[in-house]
Amino acid sequence: MKGPEPMQRLQHQPTVTHLTTFRARLVLLVLLIVLPGFGLVLFGEIRRSFADNLLELLLIALLVTAAASLGAELFVLRRVKSLVEATCRLAAGDLTARSGLPYGRDELGQLGRSFDDMATALELRQARAERAEAELHRSLEALRRADAERRRLLAYLTHAQEQERGRIASDIHDDSIQAIAAVGIRLEVLKRTLGPEQLQIMRGLEESIGLSVARLRHLLFELRPPVLDREGLAPALRMCLDEMFGESPPAHGVENGFDCEPPPEIRTILYRIAQEALNNVRKHARASRVDVVLEEMDGGFAVRIRDDGVGFTMNGSSPSPPGHLGLTAMRERSELAGGWWRATTSPGRGTTVEFWLPSGQTDRVGIPA
Repeated sequence: MKGPEPMQRLQHQPTVTHLTTFRARLVLLVLLIVLPGFGLVLFGEIRRSFADNLLELLLIALLVTAAASLGAELFVLRRVKSLVEATCRLAAGDLTARSGLPYGRDELGQLGRSFDDMATALELRQARAERAEAELHRSLEALRRADAERRRLLAYLTHAQEQERGRIASDIHDDSIQAIAAVGIRLEVLKRTLGPEQLQIMRGLEESIGLSVARLRHLLFELRPPVLDREGLAPALRMCLDEMFGESPPAHGVENGFDCEPPPEIRTILYRIAQEALNNVRKHARASRVDVVLEEMDGGFAVRIRDDGVGFTMNGSSPSPPGHLGLTAMRERSELAGGWWRATTSPGRGTTVEFWLPSGQTDRVGIPA
């Protein structure tokens, strides 16, 4: 069985995969033992077939794995991209942005649900904030209208009050003072016909008439000082101090820090509040010195009145101690005009009264610390 013919016949034998009968297997075993060359050919065929099959299997497995990986990656990336786009829209201020992801049990599904819940909460919060802001704007507009109406009414009341004061002052000057002056002239004529005893009585009457005229003239100044309109607030306050204290204690002065005069209605209110504060000094302080300082601040006009008198104890529940009811009136008048008022005092340390009114073009400013 040596030579080419047996080898050719063996090459045409079926492979091991087709040997199914017992006899064929037995013959195959004998051939493998007797003919070593036949075994080499047979096992080479087996190895080639196995290698080809293994390569095909590996290639198929690789293709399946790559396809599965690519599909999974595309699926995950698409969901992640959708979530990133929604996040960018939300960061840009679009509170209607949603992830669009299905709410599954996987991590991306849970993340999408959390993102959408957060966006919904932010949208609701923004809607509430916008409603609150709109309500605040409406309230502010109502307050502005009320403040404008209050200012208009205050200007009207101040003007009407000053007009009434001027009318009363004119009546006193034209009627009462003139009538008393006429009585004084007649008494002067009558003195020429009287004896010494009657002259003494007449001099007492003249003194009473002179005192009455002086009081009426002081009342005229308090009702409507002409210098307030002609020269301004500082000269009017200097004249007020001179009228109240004259050459007697306390010593007094006015420091004018105004660059311009306040509007007429503001100037009048400032004067009236300062006048009330100086009246309190005259009645209660027993001071040796009182100073008035005028200055512009915070878009308005401030007045500070300081004395070195006996002072008093401020009661938090009642800003005016007994005999000082004017403090409440000053505070109310300042606040009604859109400003503020405060007093600093203690027994034996004097009193400082400060108040501020807006110029008419600014909003109200709080009391400085």
